[in-house]
Amino acid sequence: MRLNPNTASPTDLALLPRIGEVTAQRIVAFREENKPQDGRPVFQSANDLERVRGIGPVTIARIERYLKFDSHCRIHECESGTR
Repeated sequence: MRLNPNTASPTDLALLPRIGEVTAQRIVAFREENKPQDGRPVFQSANDLERVRGIGPVTIARIERYLKFDSHCRIHECESGTR
């Protein structure tokens, strides 16, 4: 299973290694608070998640294989499947 941290629910994010319910909520809160006006995704790579409190290089190394990113499209396009 690969999750897109730009669209995944807190419940799904909490299933990732080293990510519990609190950190999953922080990821969702961070993406909502930092959503670009032009619709680009907040997180375009695993390293972007280091901006979330509680996530560092060790966590990134453990979870990056479970993540996917659609940085080439805007969020509403990625969610609907259009490009």
